[in-house]
Amino acid sequence: MRRFNFVVFTIAALIAGFTVAAPPSILVPADVQLAANIDLDRVKANPLGQQLVGGFQSGISASLANDPESASATEMIDALGFDPIAAAKRITVLCSDFENPPQSVCVIIELEKTTGNLEGLLLAMPEYQSSIHRDYQIHSVVLDGDRLFGSIHTADNGTKRIIAGLAAQPVQQVLDHFDGQTGAELSRRLPLATGNLVDINLFTLPEAAVSEPPFSTAAEMIQTAALTLSDQGTSLRASVDFVTQVDGQAEQLRQMIQGSVAMINSMAQNGTDPGMALAANYLQSVSINRSGKTVSVTVEIPQAMLAEQLSAAMGN
Repeated sequence: MRRFNFVVFTIAALIAGFTVAAPPSILVPADVQLAANIDLDRVKANPLGQQLVGGFQSGISASLANDPESASATEMIDALGFDPIAAAKRITVLCSDFENPPQSVCVIIELEKTTGNLEGLLLAMPEYQSSIHRDYQIHSVVLDGDRLFGSIHTADNGTKRIIAGLAAQPVQQVLDHFDGQTGAELSRRLPLATGNLVDINLFTLPEAAVSEPPFSTAAEMIQTAALTLSDQGTSLRASVDFVTQVDGQAEQLRQMIQGSVAMINSMAQNGTDPGMALAANYLQSVSINRSGKTVSVTVEIPQAMLAEQLSAAMGN
C-alpha cells in the first residue's frame, strides 16, 4: 500500500512539475494568417536591441523637445504612472485577413502588472469614445486622422495586456479568445516564451506575396513559413522554415534558394552590384537543408557588423 501511495504521489508530482514548467501561451483566433511575437525582455537585454531602444527613446525625446506645447518625456512618464518602454515585456501582432489589414490587425502589448493612469488619461485624448464588451471597456481615440480602438486585459497572473487595433471587432475577438469564450475549434494556441528575440509565423501566405517569377511560382508551393531571430552571443541567428505541399516541391525550393545564394556570391565577386557585396557578407554562414516537406534556411550574422551598420543608419 505504501509503495502504491508513493507511486501515485510521484506521478502526481511529475504531472504538476510539467504543468508548472509549461511555457506561456495565448489563445488566438484559429483564422489568424500571421502571428509575430517580439520578446522585448530579450530584445532589451541584447546589445543591438539596446541600441535600437536607445535610438527610439532619443527620437521621442527630441520630437517632444521640438514641440513647445508638449510635455517632456519625463513629465509624460510621471503623468502616466509608469515607464512604458521599461514595463513592456512583449509585443504580439496578429492579422486574420491580408486583403483587409485595417479590419483584421490586432496589436497586443504585454506589460507588467500595472497600466498606471493610462485609462484616465485617455479621457483627454481627441474625440474619445468608449463602449462595453462583456466586462471590458473598449476605448477609442483619434490619432493622426485614424480612429484607434483598445482595451486592457488582465491575465491570470496579474500581467496587463493592451489590445489595440483600427477596428473594434478584432479587439473584441482577441478578448474573447483570451478568456476562452469561443469554442476550442475556433482558437489556436500560440506559444510566447520561445527563447527567441523574434518569432514570425505565416499560417497562410498572401496571394500577392511575390509577384515576379520564378519566385512567385516558388511562393505558390509554400504552405506555411516560420521565421525566428535568436541571440547567439557574438552573432544573431536568423532561421526560416518553409513547408511545402509535397517533398518534391521542397527539393525544388531548396535548389532554387541554393542557386540564388550562389548567384549573389558570384555577383558580389564580380562587383556588378554594390548591394550584393553586403548581401554576400550576410550569407557567409548560410546553411540550406531539407527534411521531407520542410526547407530550412539558417544564417548567422556577427552582431558587431550589424551594430556598425545600425549606427550608420541612425546617423551615429
